Amino acid sequence: MLGPQDIKTDDSDLWTPQRFPLTELEQMEALEEDMNDPVKASVYVETMKDLLKPGGIFRAGGLQKNFHLILRVDFMVMFNLDGIHHKIPLKKFANFSRALYKVLKRDEAYVMDDYIAEIRTTFRVYKNRNNKRASVVRRKMKEAEAHIEPELDFEEIICSETSEFIDEFD
Repeated sequence: MLGPQDIKTDDSDLWTPQRFPLTELEQMEALEEDMNDPVKASVYVETMKDLLKPGGIFRAGGLQKNFHLILRVDFMVMFNLDGIHHKIPLKKFANFSRALYKVLKRDEAYVMDDYIAEIRTTFRVYKNRNNKRASVVRRKMKEAEAHIEPELDFEEIICSETSEFIDEFD
């Protein structure tokens, strides 16, 4: 169940969960609010498990290669764990963070400190990739601009105008 589907909740309303990957802060806030309800929280946990651990086995590369299935990369770079450097703190979304911890928990030896280290590493890896991609794009644009030959040759224009000007005085 990866896409939004209507689900019957305790209050007899139909509810449609947020679609992953999350792309906006409003979606994240709505998901955080939805996760206050245990039924909705379990749906989100199962959806994240399906994305990160299809068939109960982690995808190759773990969270560091697959977190973009939960948060889109250009949205993810606005976050960090503590909210320093004018970023949005992931800790602000405690329900989401707890659900992600449940999904990532491999065994009893995996504790919250391991989760925090993994999240920090994941943010660093994705931000480095994003910055590298932006750097490559800037470099290619600069190279493309350097190889563009002007349609008019500046020296030809000056020489032709000068020769016309000299011809007038002859």
